[in-house]
Amino acid sequence: MLSIISRIRSHLKDSNSSHRRIFYSFLWVGILVFASRFLGLTKEIVLASRYGITAKLDAYILIFNITNLPIGIIFIVLSMVLLPLITVKDDTSIIQVTRFRSEIFGLTILFCITIAVAAYIGIPLLFNTRLIGFTGAALENSRRIVAPLTMLIPIGILCSFFSTWLMAVGYHWNTLLEGVPALVILIFLLLPEGFISDPLTYGTVAGFILQLLCLIYILYTSKNLGRPIFTLRSISWSIFWNGFVTVGIAQTLLTLTLLIDQIIATHLGVGAVSALSFANRVVSILVSLGTLAIGRALLPIFSELATNNKFSLLINLAKFWAKLILIGGFAIVLLIWFFVPYIVKILFERGAFKINSTVLVSSIVRVMLFQIPFSFSAIVFQSVYASIKRYNIIIKCSLASVLAKIITITLFVKYFGIQGIAYSTDFMYIIFLLSYGVFIISEH
Repeated sequence: MLSIISRIRSHLKDSNSSHRRIFYSFLWVGILVFASRFLGLTKEIVLASRYGITAKLDAYILIFNITNLPIGIIFIVLSMVLLPLITVKDDTSIIQVTRFRSEIFGLTILFCITIAVAAYIGIPLLFNTRLIGFTGAALENSRRIVAPLTMLIPIGILCSFFSTWLMAVGYHWNTLLEGVPALVILIFLLLPEGFISDPLTYGTVAGFILQLLCLIYILYTSKNLGRPIFTLRSISWSIFWNGFVTVGIAQTLLTLTLLIDQIIATHLGVGAVSALSFANRVVSILVSLGTLAIGRALLPIFSELATNNKFSLLINLAKFWAKLILIGGFAIVLLIWFFVPYIVKILFERGAFKINSTVLVSSIVRVMLFQIPFSFSAIVFQSVYASIKRYNIIIKCSLASVLAKIITITLFVKYFGIQGIAYSTDFMYIIFLLSYGVFIISEH
């Protein structure tokens, strides 16, 4: 451990060190992620006080997660596949990159229109099936708010596209702007009761619209916003489609597990979805801080090393940081585990959120914490294979981890109740890391 610390210090003093670049990039992105997630947590505190663990909040959370599913998938895929293609590398690539940006802009607009129509028709039909275990007030509220919340899909996809564009031109403000929806929701919830008929639903839609306008404004004022072109003539399309399909499948598999968790929770009684959501919010601050900061800090540097054929240095960097992050992740878990009940109590226990809710959410959070070291370390290796465009490895590791989740979730829920959902997620990330480890060891 001391030798690792000594090596880190030496690298931080070396202005040409890749370790130094990774560290400072991680630090800057981490600050922005923390600020964004802090706004989200503040919103959850107000939600807990106003609604508690109730059927009304269950309905909102489930529909929000369903609509957010394609948004999350597309953003991660665009970050991994599109970002390298729309980044200007030298003067000779400006015309090619500018053309491709405009064409992908046009395609994104057409895709948003198509998926908006499909979602408006398809998502409400879910609540007429037995797949969703809601009854009574939860089912009635779901049918009432599903239409306005489907608007989030096209708006969110445009936000994902412009966020990727913003990173490609060297800005990271999109990370901070991810907290704008939470800020707007918070403002709507603090308005006098009755001022808006449904502050949670309409505050969510307004927040996403404001985030989109902020992204467009930054790109426009920095003279980086181009016009959409509705053709597919750029030479970059073949590379894009190859990565988009493969990484899209892999990310869809991982993201679907979140929806599976919510659907299973709907069958565990009133308040189960809300309890799982509150626990996720507590853990997501650390998970988002780690996965987003690690991925966004490492991928540009790893891609540069891969482009320059420095594969040996790339693998050594990945192994070093994966090991360091795994150790650090366990240290974070052990430190926080003992204080979880106090953290949940301070954050949520007021108003409609009672002591029994604190006990339930705390028990889920404690189990969820153990996904942190494994997921953080796996992101390092995922960035390696994304940088060298070995997308087939990414989909194999994703498939192995999702199968592990699906196989174990029913068994764990049977014996551990709602905590079993969290146990299955921990197991999924263990398999995720081990899968990447097998490929790294066997190939390098």
